[in-house]
Amino acid sequence: MWLAAAAPRLPAMPWFPSAIAHAFRLRRRARRGLAAQVARLGGWLAALLCALPAGAHDATELSLEELAAEPVFSGSKFPRRIADVPGAVSVITADDIRAHGWRSFDEVLGALRGVFVSNDRNYYYLSARGFGRPGEYNPRFLFLLDGQRLNDDVLGQAPVGRDLPIDVGMIERVEFISGPGSASFGSGAFIGTVNIVSREPASMPGWRALAGAGSNGMREARASWGGSLADGTADLVLSAGRYRSQGARLHFDELEGIDGSNATSAPGRDAERADNLHARLRAGATTFTLAANEREKQVPTPAYRTIYADPGFETGERRVLLGAETGWNAAPDLRLSLLGGWMSMRGSGHYPYYSPVSGDPVVVAQGWGNDRGNLELRADWTGLANHRIAGGIELKRNFRRVQSVIGPLQGRERNDPGSLAGVYAEDGWRFAEHWQLDLGLRADSYFNDGGTQISPRAALIWQPTQTTSVKLVGSRAFRTASQFEEIFLPQVLQGTPRQFAPETIRDTELIVEHYASNNWRSQASFWTYDASRLIGTRKEAFGGADITGEGTRRGHGIDLETEFALDGGTRLRASAAWQTLRSTWGSPTAAPYSAGPFQASAAADGGPIVGLMPASFPRGGTPNAPRLQGGMQLSHPLGMGEARGAVELRAIGSRLGPDGAPVAGRAIVNVNLSALPLGRRTTLDVGAFNLFDRRSYDVASADNVGYDGEQLRRIPQDGLMLRAQLRVAF
Repeated sequence: MWLAAAAPRLPAMPWFPSAIAHAFRLRRRARRGLAAQVARLGGWLAALLCALPAGAHDATELSLEELAAEPVFSGSKFPRRIADVPGAVSVITADDIRAHGWRSFDEVLGALRGVFVSNDRNYYYLSARGFGRPGEYNPRFLFLLDGQRLNDDVLGQAPVGRDLPIDVGMIERVEFISGPGSASFGSGAFIGTVNIVSREPASMPGWRALAGAGSNGMREARASWGGSLADGTADLVLSAGRYRSQGARLHFDELEGIDGSNATSAPGRDAERADNLHARLRAGATTFTLAANEREKQVPTPAYRTIYADPGFETGERRVLLGAETGWNAAPDLRLSLLGGWMSMRGSGHYPYYSPVSGDPVVVAQGWGNDRGNLELRADWTGLANHRIAGGIELKRNFRRVQSVIGPLQGRERNDPGSLAGVYAEDGWRFAEHWQLDLGLRADSYFNDGGTQISPRAALIWQPTQTTSVKLVGSRAFRTASQFEEIFLPQVLQGTPRQFAPETIRDTELIVEHYASNNWRSQASFWTYDASRLIGTRKEAFGGADITGEGTRRGHGIDLETEFALDGGTRLRASAAWQTLRSTWGSPTAAPYSAGPFQASAAADGGPIVGLMPASFPRGGTPNAPRLQGGMQLSHPLGMGEARGAVELRAIGSRLGPDGAPVAGRAIVNVNLSALPLGRRTTLDVGAFNLFDRRSYDVASADNVGYDGEQLRRIPQDGLMLRAQLRVAF
């Protein structure tokens, strides 16, 4: 009631056009603080909920309680109910993705509890619980597609944006388990695990097509087919997608007046293109998966002391993922599964510099590649009363882990293949009517260096009623250093490859989940962790910088989430997160010098090596880690078939930039209308993102420095973006 009373009175006209009109009125008003913005926008959300027309409830929609009964995979490699998973679980469904108009994976991930996504206009970076420094490649989050690992083994990079090898419209759901997951998945599941479940053929029958257009010259297309083969003994779904955008024209305050530059990027300097192909074939208990993508990105930001606004500054990736899985009942109480996979990835960067010898522009090319195969056998046994015992053996071989730099004089390439064997086991023991003890353990042995890592997890789960679960989880996780951290960066900084001990984290979490009804779910997670041997750069006594594995971080926080699914078809999800952190290392800054691919090539040619200079952070400061963040997603049926109206709020507090100064927080509102009927098989989606055209920024990386040493502190983000998609089912 208080929220509705605080809401401004809406004009007596359709809510979507009036909201857009109000957006442009707000642009002329003085900017308010973040708390005032959030309070006012919260009132708008409540008012829009009251103003939306009532639609007929779709009886085929599952209640939240029924959705919770759907098995999730990302908690322990085996399908389990959310109430039994040893961790805090959040799920985003295909219906959520369609209703809110999310068309890239970063938009989907940004709606998760306790998570936000940063964009440096080259890559997207996922951040949670203080991890996700600017310029990192998401190595502390594990990403899976239908159970197959997506992170490569050169950079540890996970695809967060348009580099995802599947169109987001082909995603059935996204599962997110916060906290360490090495007891099941090994290295990389350090602070969170994301599993993408692709859509089944039955959910997208026949031919379907999508064509879209939007601001900044955006255009996209997708075609898909789903159906049965071989007299119904096999099902197949295929999709292919294409995306093109000219990008935004960006203004960088730090560059004003430098060499006569107007500090605004030229048209097309933020351009991006991406293509993807996906196929999933199911024949009985056997499934085959193919996912591939190719992405190229023009980079408009100064970075690595490159020439600012040069059209030759671009990066790109290609990724192909193959997977196969089959299962059979070896005994009435024993099920076995066999999985195999192959991933091939190639990445490249072209960096324009002024030659230190001639002063002429030159281009330095950096490359990286990974060819990896894996084989895994799993067993799930229920033959012992009140126990569910599961385990498996995983073998992984990196046939190719290559990094290369080609400079103006010569180039260097290095290949570091390696192998891994992992063994894991888990026992879910229901020792009393309302109590369950879950114990998990995994051992990973690396053949190339002989090291072995042990990852334990213990969870005590109390379920006093069928609608309440209380979980106390303690776990240890690790992350091995990437080849980029051990080979490339040390040679840039000091000329000698390193071998770092794995990063470790010890985490304790108390999770309370409750269903007040079958349509109202709430979850609270209280967490604390102690991480050590973190890999990063630091200032040395000689005035330069070096990469070390001696960082530490302690964190405490609370994640809150609630979901409503009202009888009229309205769905509401809201989340908030608070954290406090203390670190012994922060993001480096590149003032007065920065090392990049050119310096690496110069080192290979016998030239000088230029070291990084670390940032001057307050004691215990942690970069890109807001104390407060939150979000809200609301959708409502419009009474026209499957059409829905949706409103979304995303808010984030201030964060430390690369110079230790704060970068202001933001509150962004998005609106979308989906599945508007235009004909029997044709629908239209239209949306406005950053509806009020708020000026907002993400934290810059220490790598964001121009050739004259000008350091960016923040990266401008998109203003008001309009999008429309036309969908046809044949």
